[in-house]
Amino acid sequence: IHLASDRFLLQASQRIPTMAGLKFSNPDLVLLQRCVAALSPGQELLYGCDDLLLPALTLGATGAVGSTYNLAAPLYRAMQAAAARGDWALARRAQRHSIRLIEILGQSGYLGSLKTVLSHEGVAVGSVRLPMRSPDVEQSRELLSAWELWSAGLTEIVAAKS
Repeated sequence: IHLASDRFLLQASQRIPTMAGLKFSNPDLVLLQRCVAALSPGQELLYGCDDLLLPALTLGATGAVGSTYNLAAPLYRAMQAAAARGDWALARRAQRHSIRLIEILGQSGYLGSLKTVLSHEGVAVGSVRLPMRSPDVEQSRELLSAWELWSAGLTEIVAAKS
């Protein structure tokens, strides 16, 4: 059975009085808007597509749950703060930087690359399960080099005030 997220929110809110909201990980921004409209007072909609966080925030998402947030929480906080104060140039710059991170991770297998960078940063998360693969030695070297360059740009964005 298929139940659209907005219909789920409407039905579940009637049956689950303690329901706090929904994690929405669908790039369908029209459905996202319908979900935001279906929220009950006090509920939140957390968005899970890192590369579309900025548009989701403008449409009413109240927070985020995603994979690159583990690597770049300051970037996403800066994006949210910039959007909240109407600094759209900085918010768009942050979103573009987020997309670049996703592209970097995707070059050698997204999840394996994410875990490689997390491990490099001191967060032991283990390896990926088959059939996924971690980057090989050369791919890891290239990945971590790209990560270091990307991180330098992160510092500039997080420090920017406008």
